[in-house]
Amino acid sequence: RQESIQTYVFPGAPTNAMAWIASSLEAGAILGALIGGTLVQKFGRRTTLMCSDVIGVLGASLTLIASLPLMIVGRVVSGIVGGINTVAVAMYLVEMSPVNMAGATGSMSIIILEIMAFIALAFGYAVPEEPKGGVSDQVWRILLFIPAFLNIIRFILTKFIFIYETPSYLIEKKKNAEAMESLESIFTSGVEDEYARVAQDVYKATLAGHVRFKDLFSKTYRRAFAVGMTLAGLQTFSGSTAVFVFSNTILSESTSNEVLFTTLIAIVNLAAVIVSFTFVEKLGRRTLIMTGVICIGITVTVFGLIEVIHGGTSPVLKFLLLIWPIFYQSSIGSLTYLYISETLPDIGVSVCTAINWTSGFIVSQFFL
Repeated sequence: RQESIQTYVFPGAPTNAMAWIASSLEAGAILGALIGGTLVQKFGRRTTLMCSDVIGVLGASLTLIASLPLMIVGRVVSGIVGGINTVAVAMYLVEMSPVNMAGATGSMSIIILEIMAFIALAFGYAVPEEPKGGVSDQVWRILLFIPAFLNIIRFILTKFIFIYETPSYLIEKKKNAEAMESLESIFTSGVEDEYARVAQDVYKATLAGHVRFKDLFSKTYRRAFAVGMTLAGLQTFSGSTAVFVFSNTILSESTSNEVLFTTLIAIVNLAAVIVSFTFVEKLGRRTLIMTGVICIGITVTVFGLIEVIHGGTSPVLKFLLLIWPIFYQSSIGSLTYLYISETLPDIGVSVCTAINWTSGFIVSQFFL
C-alpha cells in the first residue's frame, strides 16, 4: 500500500518521493531494455538470465533498508534486471518453443506473471495502515524480497535443469552440435527438419549478418518495427501502469474499500489472461490486438467522461476498472511482447522494450 509506506516507512515523505519510488523501477528498466539486446546477442539468452538473477537479488536486498535513497537505488537496480528480463525472457520462450506452441507459451508466461501479481496484491491486506509493532510492521520487507526469492529459484532451475541455450542463438554462433542437443531436448522426432527451419529463420532474421539499429528502418523491418514501437507505447499508455501501480489512489474516492477492488481487478486480470490463452492460436495476434485496443479506447473514454461530468465519486468508475483488464489482457497486455519477439531481431526487441519502459516511467512519475 502506497499510503502505508508513506505513513510509517518513510514518514513525512512528499508525494513526489512516492512517485520516484514507483518510477525508479521504470527508469532502471529503460537502461536494462537498451542493454538487454546487446547482452542476449553477446552472451546468450540463458547466461543473461542467470546473471540478471544475481543482480536482482542485490537490488531487492537494497529495498529492504528503510532508507529513501537506498530504496530508490534498489528499485533502479531491480528495474535494470526487469528491463533485461523483458527482452531475454521473451526471446528465450519464443526460441525454445515449437512454432505451433509459441503463442500458448507466451500466454502461459503472462499467466504465471499475473498469478504472482495477484499474490502480491493479496499480501497487501497484511500490510497495516499504521504501525502496530512486531512482525506485521515488517510485511512490506517480505513483499519487496519476493522478487529476490524468485530470482534465486530461477537461477537454480536454469543452472541445473534448463541447461540448454536456445537453438537460434547457438546456430547464429556456429555452435551447430550444441544446437542439435538443444533441439533434441525439445523435440522427440523431426529434429533435423526443425534444425533446418531454425537455421533458415536465423539467416533471414540477421540478413546474413549482424542487424544494426539503422537496419530496423530498412524495407525488411520498418513495418514490423513501427507496429512494435506502437504496441510497446500503447501497452503502457492504455492505462496499465496507472491501474496496477496507483489503483488504490484512483479508487479512493469511488469506494471505501479500495484494497478489495484492487484485488478484484487482479482476479479479473488473471482470468482474462487465462481466457486469452485459449484464443491466441485460434484467432491470431492481429485480430485480438485490434479488437482489444478498440474496446480499451471505449472503456477509458467513458471513464474519463464520467470523471469529468460526475466527478471521481461516481460508483460506476470502480466497475469500469473491473472491466478494463478483460480487454487489456486479451490483447496488448499478453500479446505485445509475443509479437515483438516473433517479428524483430534482438536490437528491435531491445528498442521496443525500452520504449515500453519509458512510457511506464512517464506515467509513474507524473500520474500522481
